[in-house]
Amino acid sequence: MASEQRAQFDLNKLSRFLRLAKRSPKLIIGIVIFGILALSAIFEPAINNSRLDGQRATEIGNYDMLLDVSAKHPLGTDHYGRDMLGLLLTGLKNSLLIGLVAGALATAIAVLLAVTAGYVGGRTETVITTVTNAVLIIPSWPIILLHFQRFSPWAWLNTTILYIPVGIVMSVGFAILLTGIVSPWLASALTPILKAAAFVLLWVVDLLGRIPGVAVYVASPPPLVWIVCYYVSLLAVVCAFRKVVRWRVAAGVSVGLLAATVVWLAPSRPSGKLTMTVLSVGSGTSTVIGLPDGRTVLYDAGCFGSYDPGATAIIPYLAHRGVSRVDSAIISHPNLDHFGGLLTVTDRVPVGTVLVSRHFEPLSPEGRVSRQLLTGLRERGVPIREIDPSAGAFELGGATAEILWPPAEPPFELDANASSLVIRISYRGQRILLTGDIEERAQGWLLQAGVDLSADVLLLPHHGGLTPSTAAFVEAVQPRYLIQSSSRSTSATLERLGGIVGDGRLFNTADDGAIRIVLGGAEIEVSGFRSADVEAR
Repeated sequence: MASEQRAQFDLNKLSRFLRLAKRSPKLIIGIVIFGILALSAIFEPAINNSRLDGQRATEIGNYDMLLDVSAKHPLGTDHYGRDMLGLLLTGLKNSLLIGLVAGALATAIAVLLAVTAGYVGGRTETVITTVTNAVLIIPSWPIILLHFQRFSPWAWLNTTILYIPVGIVMSVGFAILLTGIVSPWLASALTPILKAAAFVLLWVVDLLGRIPGVAVYVASPPPLVWIVCYYVSLLAVVCAFRKVVRWRVAAGVSVGLLAATVVWLAPSRPSGKLTMTVLSVGSGTSTVIGLPDGRTVLYDAGCFGSYDPGATAIIPYLAHRGVSRVDSAIISHPNLDHFGGLLTVTDRVPVGTVLVSRHFEPLSPEGRVSRQLLTGLRERGVPIREIDPSAGAFELGGATAEILWPPAEPPFELDANASSLVIRISYRGQRILLTGDIEERAQGWLLQAGVDLSADVLLLPHHGGLTPSTAAFVEAVQPRYLIQSSSRSTSATLERLGGIVGDGRLFNTADDGAIRIVLGGAEIEVSGFRSADVEAR
């Protein structure tokens, strides 16, 4: 009998809600639109983050072209001259479908929970909107933390403020698409309106992004135990409000959540091993090195293309590994495909020092993108230190690093590629050689000078590009593993590289995804994100 009465009570609440919806259809439309916009904002990064191991954007051959192309657009550019209007429209297009699906799902959940909690019947539209906000935001925090390692305490405010400008941009954009079918000339006449609306939207987003605490980041995704504790605590609080359980029970469960939070956020102990992960960023190099003492170093942080590897690859990977600080970033040379994501990294996590060669600044005159990098780092207060080539070997977080190139007195005039820092990192008798983009002349000098180049793992020079000296260079290194950070698949390059690989194993980020190398064990472990097995020799 009690269950029948409870079912009848729930049906009565549902019928009241349906009558309210019939009287105020605009309310339901508003909830749906709100859900679409909110979930689009939440899930849009998933489109970029879901494929950290692949090429994500159109490759361009000359990074200086970025400034020329972007200068034509009134919305301006990001750190390195990428067109903000193009990025905005691409994001809106990509988020449309997933936003519709996620919005519909969120709206359904909002209505269901609102009816179940008994908040709908006899309430005003303002109360319903508030409940919908809470349903969308508070229960979603663990899911957001799990996938993005951050949450926004001000999401309810930002979403409300952005409702109008986002709606205008999307409405004008759809109007241009539909008008273009009939009259391309009329559609082009509407473009200034879209640009103006997009400019206002970006200005508002930038303003909201400056609110203190707008985004709270955590070092690692929450464990399953914490997620369970969170939802149990949330349920306990709701039940306490409805007097189903006592408040002391809710308080006890909340103490359990607090304990789970302490365990989750407690710093982890160093593994005692050296790990290097070459992220898959297309044509470029972005490498994260975890040192034996627990510190983290970047060796390059860039790619060619219209997306930001800092936001879409490096930061998500650091969060996945529970890294909340980068102790130093080594930028091999002043080319965009080796530093394009660094400023974003410095905006999101503390970076102790940026290390460059003494040739980096002279090769970065005004107007070059690398000059913008130096200016941006100084504006952010990030120290820039030049590496002394005469220092020889030095300690690096429990490992040993050696600068093999460029020498203190280069034998010829260096361009950007020839100025690349060549670094060998050694740990427990196992070695990795990082080569930047050195080409024939630098490789030839290292060979003629008799420099010891031997290493177990070789990050191929210039993304696997061949020069007349490459075969001899690889033979001098004698690597067991060769790593190619490239957008070109192995099938397209193996015919050229096959003759120099020899007995080594070739890994390519274009095919294997992110490649992880582990030193310090009995054998070196190398594995690709897409690889089915782990190589160990």
